[in-house]
Amino acid sequence: MIKANSFERYMLKLVNQERAKEGLDPVRLELNLNQSAQNHSKWMLREDIFSHTGVNGSSAHERMEKADFDFSGAAGSAENLAVQTLRGEPGIKDDVRDLHVSLMNSPGHRANILNPKYEYVGISVEVGEFEYSSGTVGQSAIVTQNFAYTSGKVDLDKGNSSDKVLKGNGRNDTLAGGSGDDLLVGRNGSDRLSGFDGKDTLKGGNGNDKLYGGDGNDNLGGGNQSDLMYGSDGNDKLFGGNDKDKLFGGDNSDLIYGGDGTDRLFASRGDDKLYGGSGADRLFGDLGADKLYGGTGNDRLFGGTDNDILSGGNNDDRLHGGNGRDDLFGGDGRDRIFGGASDDTLSGGSGNDLLKGGGGNDALNGGSGANKLFGNGGNDEMIGGGGKDILNGGRGNDVLRSGGGDDKLIGGGGEDILVGGSGGNDSLFGDGGGDTLDGGNGNDGLFGGSGDDKLDGGSGGDVLNGGAGDDILHGGSGADTFVFNPSNGSDRITDFTDDRDTIDLSDFGFSSVGDALDRAREQGDDTVFTLRGETIIVSNTALADLTDDILV
Repeated sequence: MIKANSFERYMLKLVNQERAKEGLDPVRLELNLNQSAQNHSKWMLREDIFSHTGVNGSSAHERMEKADFDFSGAAGSAENLAVQTLRGEPGIKDDVRDLHVSLMNSPGHRANILNPKYEYVGISVEVGEFEYSSGTVGQSAIVTQNFAYTSGKVDLDKGNSSDKVLKGNGRNDTLAGGSGDDLLVGRNGSDRLSGFDGKDTLKGGNGNDKLYGGDGNDNLGGGNQSDLMYGSDGNDKLFGGNDKDKLFGGDNSDLIYGGDGTDRLFASRGDDKLYGGSGADRLFGDLGADKLYGGTGNDRLFGGTDNDILSGGNNDDRLHGGNGRDDLFGGDGRDRIFGGASDDTLSGGSGNDLLKGGGGNDALNGGSGANKLFGNGGNDEMIGGGGKDILNGGRGNDVLRSGGGDDKLIGGGGEDILVGGSGGNDSLFGDGGGDTLDGGNGNDGLFGGSGDDKLDGGSGGDVLNGGAGDDILHGGSGADTFVFNPSNGSDRITDFTDDRDTIDLSDFGFSSVGDALDRAREQGDDTVFTLRGETIIVSNTALADLTDDILV
């Protein structure tokens, strides 16, 4: 009687997942069926024969009986066979998966897997050289599945729960656990450690090691030099150690630490946490809501497909959110942050940072330092923070807020709102669309651009230019200058103050102030200038009050 190994148990898992989708009870491994399946797989591999007819012309049912499976009372059996050359990833787990897919794509084999009568199965996966009917010879994986139901006695395969402690001899060792909770220690040399089933602990030690956790919640530690680690199934913990490591989490929710050196960390399915540690690391999120922390060093972080959190940490980092609604934090250093396709939140932190929002409705905060913020597509909200910042909303209806320094705000396309802030002399450019500009404190420059804009200088001595379109200009407190150009539409000044504010008409080519005033007339409480392609309405102001306030 034979117990199934980890690959055969993996195939059992795949079979029962298919049965669960159809609401069927799982089949259980049976020792005698394992024996009959193994006998036939080994015979086919040895004889280069692929057939349900076995040794001495035996049928599958006869081979199961010969292996002492009890077909008493209501009973029946079936057999599935598949073979393929080894391919793809290291090891044979991917080949086992491919063999299962082949069986599910075959109507007869699929019917056996999903037959509700069958309660027990024996599985044998064998690997070796096999000659195909075409004459091709290659290393291959061959599987036999023996299904059965019975009213008689069965011997269930309950696995081997014994734990192993295996230690290398200081050379290039290959250590393999089992179904228990194993401890594998490679020591010196370039070792290959495979935990298989159970909650395993793998320690590579010195050397360039390869660690494979297998099923279960495993702990993998690389040690010195450049290591390669695969967590595989389960909620695994991977620790890279010193030097250049590559760590792959696998399925479920994993915890991955790069440690020292220039590391590569890869999440997969599940909600994973990746910590780069010291060194210039690269972290890749993939599926699931992942959390990526760069640590020290110039790191690169890539979020993946779900709603991720990326934090660069110290030094000059590069963050890419990918798909999903991501939160990206640059931390210290000069960071480059890219949001991606969905609605992202980007924060530069300290340092002179570059933030680009992507296609969604993004929120960008430059933090301290002289930052550059680009909203790109979507309706974005942007804050410059401290320092001398540049904000560009891009496409969409954006909100741009200055912060503490002398900032430059550009609305871009769409109907934007630009707010200058309280601590600097800002320059606001509405660009395309009907924009709203608020200078805030300081001596600001407000330029509406094309579209029907609203400009409010706020406190301080501001310069306001509506640009093309029919604009409304409000200087606010302070000595403000209203600048006009030919062919820019019909504009209105709402709060002109005599002997404090100035109307700049120097672009029209007047020879004197009197020449400019000749183009104005009073209309009710207002004064209206009719110029070349430009109408200026000065609200609640008499013509006589403008004689000392015109610049030509």
